[in-house]
Amino acid sequence: MVYITAEEWQEELTAIFEDIPGSATDEDNEVDEERKERIKQSFDKIKCVYPHINTCSKLESASVAQLLEDAEIFKLLGSTQTIKKRTRHQLSDAIRQYIDSGDNTDSAHYWPLVGRVRVCELKLPDAIRFSLC
Repeated sequence: MVYITAEEWQEELTAIFEDIPGSATDEDNEVDEERKERIKQSFDKIKCVYPHINTCSKLESASVAQLLEDAEIFKLLGSTQTIKKRTRHQLSDAIRQYIDSGDNTDSAHYWPLVGRVRVCELKLPDAIRFSLC
């Protein structure tokens, strides 16, 4: 599993912080559905990686620099992680928090930070080879 770099995450966070302020209305005071959906997706992404930021007010009180200082997140950025498991079920369980957005709001999910996942050399009859790029 290859994580995006700190620079890539910083660019994404900066774009999110630029997009979120204000409302999702246009100059005619009508709801801009596209912007509203983009804001929702951005906020969901932040909540996955930083589960303690679960309200708009908490997000507004944070900064890109503060989020980048999170030691657990920073150590992942730009790194590669190898996970070896004997069965597909073990592998699925092991990578779930890295590729699933999940419903558990108490723990972090890292799918926004994953740049690529490659599964290779599985010796299982029903294994599927895939690559997320």
